Amino acid sequence: MALSKPLTQEEPPTRSADEAQTLLIVGRQQDKKPLEASANALKLKLLSASEYLSKPELGIAAKQIINLCAVEDYLSQGYYVSLLAKARGQRAVPNIDTITGLSWKKLYKNHLAELGKLIAGKVPADAPTGPKDAITVECYFGEPNHAWAKRLAARAFRLFPAPILEIKLKHGKAGWAIEYIWPLSSASVDKADNARFCDCLSDYHNNRRNFGLPKRKPSFDIAILVDPQEKMPPSNEQAIRHFIRAAERQNLHAEVIGKKDLNRLSSFDALFIRETTNIDNHTFTFARKAEELGLPVMDDSVSILRCSNKVYLRESMARARIATPKTFLVTKTTLRDVLGQLPLPMVLKIPDGSFSRGVVKVKSEAEYLAEAAKMLEDSFIVIAQEYLPTDFDWRIGVLDGKPLFACKYHMARGHWQIYNHKAGGKTDSGAFETMPVENAPDAIVKAAVKAAAQMGRGLYGVDLKQVGGQAVVIEVNDNPNIDAGVEDKFLGEKVYDAVMGVFRQRILASKGLAAPTASADKRA
Repeated sequence: MALSKPLTQEEPPTRSADEAQTLLIVGRQQDKKPLEASANALKLKLLSASEYLSKPELGIAAKQIINLCAVEDYLSQGYYVSLLAKARGQRAVPNIDTITGLSWKKLYKNHLAELGKLIAGKVPADAPTGPKDAITVECYFGEPNHAWAKRLAARAFRLFPAPILEIKLKHGKAGWAIEYIWPLSSASVDKADNARFCDCLSDYHNNRRNFGLPKRKPSFDIAILVDPQEKMPPSNEQAIRHFIRAAERQNLHAEVIGKKDLNRLSSFDALFIRETTNIDNHTFTFARKAEELGLPVMDDSVSILRCSNKVYLRESMARARIATPKTFLVTKTTLRDVLGQLPLPMVLKIPDGSFSRGVVKVKSEAEYLAEAAKMLEDSFIVIAQEYLPTDFDWRIGVLDGKPLFACKYHMARGHWQIYNHKAGGKTDSGAFETMPVENAPDAIVKAAVKAAAQMGRGLYGVDLKQVGGQAVVIEVNDNPNIDAGVEDKFLGEKVYDAVMGVFRQRILASKGLAAPTASADKRA
């Protein structure tokens, strides 16, 4: 059964001495023309998003990506440029944190009051103040189109480093206020303003500013975010009680909170998310808020971003030379290219599915074209993957770089996946076997720990198959299941103690009372 070779197993192309270390990425081929002269003068390599996404070898030497694509939607073209830049070890401006932070006003609204103070008394007195009147401040790399908005633009760029920011001001009873902040693409730059944009690009490139934000100090205690209405939560009620008792053994006070308790986070010392995470729901908002407050959090927002997207997984596993099923990225323009390169049946996946949702097995060319086209209506990229049938998947829990538990998850009866989602909302799942980590194949554990390391230093569940003696990583999940009676079947309370022990260490480190740990499994 054929397995893909990780991209980095091949010898990298020889880099020329004058190869650009910074890439300038635009949305379409026609968007290159206004920037060609500046790109040449600054020795920047100019690529379209399609070229960057489909031909990673074009930017192999690049250290920095200036993403000038539209990033208005989650899973949009520009979103993937910054996401894959992270997977390829390149610094992107804007990065994924900035894109997601600006995608939902609820994530940045706390900064609006601070930014609003910077325009007090600055807006020209003759500016129209009718109910329909507004002022738009266009910022290129922190430089505004209005001289009076310099402090506003600089601070906005420090908070949200994006090449082009549009800040809309509206006048109300209390005076001028900021209505929204939005990242724009280079295609939005007027022809008459292109020279100013290129000047700002040159200033930024030659002075490479790396802004950082101070983090607020946390307080005490640990919050466990739970949704009692969730049908398939990552921990059942009994497991939550085990976590609370484990916290007490670590001299921590654990309290269960819900999605309405966002404003209470500052009264806690750490956040443990025990809901199914996604970047477009409140779990991601909680993670980001906790990080703003300086609280240790699992899952952290970076882990949620990386693990929730299978495109990032594919790129990061390839870069780390970790075996995965043979995989192709499918777009509307490359829809038919996969046919003939992957045998049927094959598996199609939306980038951010979970619990086997958004995953289908297609058996014919017609079925592939129909299902892929349907998925591409909602996502710019769809994953086409080699079908590797096995009786079970391995699940290795990894905590802070160390293997925590080992399970075999068997396929649901009469189905090819662990979960079989049936009509009417019913879900069947297969049997499980929990065992000591030492009893799992060494290659499986090593691959799991190495794969988890590409995502971060949190709590992960790595799904793998063993094919011909080789460990093949299928997914790395943030927020993995730890259910009483399943994942704790062998270790019992030690599973919960291990998690709360890591929280305790991180809390102490956040207060300067202990050094951060740098643990790693010796078998990796």
